Amino acid sequence: MTRGVEDRSGDRLHVLVVGTEAWAIDSVVRGLQGSGHEVVSCPDLTATCTTLDGAGCDLDPALDVVCCVRARPLDRVVRSERAAVCALRRGVPLVLAGSTASSPLAPFAARVVDLDGDVVAACEAVAASGSVVHRPEALDDLEMLVRRGLQPGPPLGFEPIAHPVPVQRDPISG
Repeated sequence: MTRGVEDRSGDRLHVLVVGTEAWAIDSVVRGLQGSGHEVVSCPDLTATCTTLDGAGCDLDPALDVVCCVRARPLDRVVRSERAAVCALRRGVPLVLAGSTASSPLAPFAARVVDLDGDVVAACEAVAASGSVVHRPEALDDLEMLVRRGLQPGPPLGFEPIAHPVPVQRDPISG
């Protein structure tokens, strides 16, 4: 797989764009294509990622950057973002755009940018820095969260405001 400036022909990037909302993804795709970059995608976003299943990846071997666009804050990786995990494992740098604060992908991001920010410039800057190596244990943990569909972070517990009111059954009505 091609990573970084040294492996690209010219200044054209190959960017995998994934995300949570179609309108936000489309906005980033239009910006990248308008700047002359090629946007690639997984062949079937509704299927389980073949790489996560142990098979080979169908992504373009000339992938320079993965851009994950989040239109709303989520504390889990949704199905349409799973290709980002695959790309991270392959050493592709990640740009995280939008509502990113609670994203489990945030620790892996080479650059974080608001949706109103210059996502194209962020992708170009990150691609220029080349591939990224993450700790395999951290990627394994992220992949397990994705596979299980678990939400990262501490369990959400609460204390009841009051004890439940005891209910006594009416012996006549049963």
